[in-house]
Amino acid sequence: MSLNSNLNNETNQGAEQASNYSPRPNIDHLIKRIVVERRKERKNTLITLTLSFLGVAVLAIFVSNG
Repeated sequence: MSLNSNLNNETNQGAEQASNYSPRPNIDHLIKRIVVERRKERKNTLITLTLSFLGVAVLAIFVSNG
């Protein structure tokens, strides 16, 4: 009986220690990540719009010459 209760106590203490320790994220790092992700999004959007515009322009040239 005592071995079982000792094991349970050790397990509970380990779980309490793990839940008490929660490192706080570095706010500056998170803000920088958000800014970098937004730049990537803007860049991808700009590339997509440019390619779409060029595709429409090329299609218009072929249709008008045909």
